[in-house]
Amino acid sequence: FQLAANMKAGGKSGKVARHGGINRFRHGGYGHDLFKQAPRQNDGKGRQHDFQAAGHIFVDIHAEATSEKLAMGYYLDGKVSVVAGTHTHVPTADYRLLRQGTAYITDVGMCGDYDSVLGFEIDEPINRLARKYSGGRLTVSKGKGTLYGIIVDIDDTGRAFNIEQLIIKP
Repeated sequence: FQLAANMKAGGKSGKVARHGGINRFRHGGYGHDLFKQAPRQNDGKGRQHDFQAAGHIFVDIHAEATSEKLAMGYYLDGKVSVVAGTHTHVPTADYRLLRQGTAYITDVGMCGDYDSVLGFEIDEPINRLARKYSGGRLTVSKGKGTLYGIIVDIDDTGRAFNIEQLIIKP
């Protein structure tokens, strides 16, 4: 299972999707919204989820605050296989196994040019900050890309037993 290649960024928050033998739950928001959307008794449409029967569950938390992502990691520990944060584009070095067998990382990072501002050419993001308004178009950086991701080993019960950070630089 490869996050960068197989996971599409699109999709509505709270949606459950199946990728091979892995159930992916993507959700985002701020504060209490994350916990309202958390995969637990139902999927938001009144359907009950049986996490033991679901097997391998990957939760992508698309949120800003690192504390919210970490709290969600502990909240879902033992209920899901992986909790991986996204959104900030900046990889964190806190990948680990939580106490009850969930692999966790606050932010996986982006796949793209790191000699940029979140994958965009540097000038316009600086102009936007300096002027406090948008005056030009963001242009995708044309530099060499770096791939960030995680590799997680999961047993047949859905528990993670190893997590590694993947970094492939040009």
